[in-house]
Amino acid sequence: MNPLILIVDDHEPNRESLREILANQKYHFCEAVDGPSALQIAQETPPDLVLLDVMMPGMDGYEVCRRLRADDQLAEVPIVLVTALDDMASRLRGIKAGADDFVSKPLNGTELRARVRTITRLNRYRRLMNADADLLKSKLRLRAMAENSEDVFRLYTLNPLKVDYLSPSSESVWGYHPDRYCENPDIWLQQIHPDDHPRVDSAFAAIVSNQTSHFAEEYRIVHPDRSVRWISDHGTAIHDENRVLIGFGSVARDITARKEAEEKLLRAQRIESLGMLAAGIAHDFNNALAPVLMSGEMLGQYVSDPKGQKMLNNMNNGAKRGAGLVKQLLAFTRGSGGDKVPLQLRHILQELGDQAESIFPKDIRVRMHVPVDLALVAGIPTQIHQIFLNLFVNARDAMPSGGLLRVEATNCVLKEDELTDQPETNPGRYVRTDVSDTGTGIPAEILGKIWQPFFTTKGEGKGTGLGLSTVHGIIETHHGFVRLNTQLGEGTCFSVYLPVAE
Repeated sequence: MNPLILIVDDHEPNRESLREILANQKYHFCEAVDGPSALQIAQETPPDLVLLDVMMPGMDGYEVCRRLRADDQLAEVPIVLVTALDDMASRLRGIKAGADDFVSKPLNGTELRARVRTITRLNRYRRLMNADADLLKSKLRLRAMAENSEDVFRLYTLNPLKVDYLSPSSESVWGYHPDRYCENPDIWLQQIHPDDHPRVDSAFAAIVSNQTSHFAEEYRIVHPDRSVRWISDHGTAIHDENRVLIGFGSVARDITARKEAEEKLLRAQRIESLGMLAAGIAHDFNNALAPVLMSGEMLGQYVSDPKGQKMLNNMNNGAKRGAGLVKQLLAFTRGSGGDKVPLQLRHILQELGDQAESIFPKDIRVRMHVPVDLALVAGIPTQIHQIFLNLFVNARDAMPSGGLLRVEATNCVLKEDELTDQPETNPGRYVRTDVSDTGTGIPAEILGKIWQPFFTTKGEGKGTGLGLSTVHGIIETHHGFVRLNTQLGEGTCFSVYLPVAE
């Protein structure tokens, strides 16, 4: 872009002379007839050089010079005083006001062109150097921000794919040192969870093929420690001045905690909806059981033979058990279930173990190891019973060809560093109960879904998908937690931790 020169002189012939001398030098010109208009023009369009007459009415050239130097936006603009005064005092006054150079009248065209060319060129160099310095400062600020941020910043060159920059936080988010990704840029795509990989790969391919300029995806990655993490990734394509795609800039924020909170809220909403449905069903079922119970008591007066009495007792016991289940269901849907009392898990586990041995298929063996010195836990009996009943049934269903159901309980003390995976759990004394099977195991791709209400891998009509979600909800209300260890083809172990009763 050609330099812009502001000519300031109250006489038109003087301005015309300056234009003619510089006419063939590829300059743009703007003009002012006095000091105030010169300041206004300069503020609106900062020039590359000011040719300023000294002797002007009102505001002379010295005052204009001083005011230009006082303006932060114009302080660096070169000023050449054009004057008929050639004495030393006038020049010193001009230097003191802030002038860069002097041109004496009458004007020497060759001298003026040489000075203007030199000054404008130097001024352009100065501006470029300042721009480079500002750019360097900006880069340093951006780099400092990126290297101190928990978010991952990255820059790629495309075709071929190459990492130009990756911030240090990539190691804590993605799991590998930035150098590893620089050596092999494809590691990023390889870490994406199999279920999300096609979608993310397609979105990134759209950037590479220049079909879109923006990338915004939430997806899971498999961390080197085998944990699954959620990533929010926003990026944009980088083009050169000819709109040719040359790169890509974005990676990314770890949103695992947010996703877990959302999932927890969704699960709570589902359970709330389930509770409303269950409450209605339980109420109707309770009404249906009432005449059965009353009729059973009345029939006892008329049935005298032992066989009939036995059948009647079985009917009454079944109806009472149903009524108890209704009561438990109603209490559970209200978020309660009675008062917590000190419980000996050994009795509940032993009763369930005996039932399992009698009603489970004969090719499923049951092994119990529950010590007599097991500590008491504070719990609601029917709900604690429900936890282990569901786990026993799940173990049975996981062994269609038979196997071993093993139940082991033990006292333990958990320290804070042993609860890093359970941030809301307090250290202290717990009773740990392992319910393990030698069945099919749980595939990795569904591990994150097994606690969701209504999620089931069983066929239609064979499972409600409420067992494990109920287990999870009850354990949480008892301030405990559950850990899971599973391997395909080798079985599953649920470890239930319940705090010891004070």
